[in-house]
Amino acid sequence: EGLMEIAEEVFNALKRLREGVLALSFSPEKAASIVEDIDEEERKADSLYRSLDLKIITSGLELPLMLLLREVVELLEGTIDRVKEEADIIRVMAL
Repeated sequence: EGLMEIAEEVFNALKRLREGVLALSFSPEKAASIVEDIDEEERKADSLYRSLDLKIITSGLELPLMLLLREVVELLEGTIDRVKEEADIIRVMAL
């Protein structure tokens, strides 16, 4: 359940990043507006990450599966952090 939610947030943020890059060439103001949405997606994903990590730890799953799930969630969270960094670059370029 939570894994799909965080994956959706990452996907949405990646779509918005793409839109921001495309908008940068014709409307810097629009690009800056788009990257604001990425900040919100990143905040949601961070919250989901913390709650999902706690669910995984307290789930009682076998250790190998627990470690694998935590790694997947960590990779998704790292991806959205990287998207936010790129959105910050777009924001600076839009100035």
